[in-house]
Amino acid sequence: MLPLDNPHKRLRRLGLGVWLGICGFSPAQAQIYVGYQGDGVVLSNFSSPEAGLTLLMPAALPISLEDAPQAPAPDLPLPLVAAPPAMPLPAAPALPRPLHALFDRVGREHGLPAPLLAAVAAVESGFDARAQSPKGALGLMQLMPDTARQHGVRQVFSVEDNLRGGALHLRGLLRRFSGNTTLALAAYNAGEQAVRRAGDRVPDIEETRRYVPRVLAWQADYARRAQRPAR
Repeated sequence: MLPLDNPHKRLRRLGLGVWLGICGFSPAQAQIYVGYQGDGVVLSNFSSPEAGLTLLMPAALPISLEDAPQAPAPDLPLPLVAAPPAMPLPAAPALPRPLHALFDRVGREHGLPAPLLAAVAAVESGFDARAQSPKGALGLMQLMPDTARQHGVRQVFSVEDNLRGGALHLRGLLRRFSGNTTLALAAYNAGEQAVRRAGDRVPDIEETRRYVPRVLAWQADYARRAQRPAR
């Protein structure tokens, strides 16, 4: 037993936790009872209450570290993770030698770089003049029937006629997109309206997002090859 004088003043001045610390009581050790004896407060940590004492604090239950509340983790910046490298594009297929002069001539006629025309033909058909797509595109430059008629292509499987029609179509797209080759190629693949609906950006179409970088890369490749001295 530990009698203490002036309990009410002390309890107001000191918190219960301080009281317990001063008195050496540990909540995990025993139940704590409180009562009055004369003018003093009696604190008891006996395992069973004595007469006239009231339970103040039950014995604390064991708390495992797993059950204990955890402090929130500090906000730390996430580590920077390098983006995986883009898959390398395959090398551009060789431009068939008989077509070299034709691409140069059609390019000059329509004010288009021959390497750009070659890259479009390579991606569209792999230089297969008889190519047909499931969507109905035909020939070397994969012209839709309406596009072929619009540009006066009479023999859609003729290499020269198809190439001229494709060059006219691409030149018109370049004009409508103010010379922006990226947008013109996107429109060649997905249609002009798809590019307009995307806010004059490459539309979020997986095929188109693969198509444009490949044509641009292969255009650069054909331009480098054209600069090499002939063997």
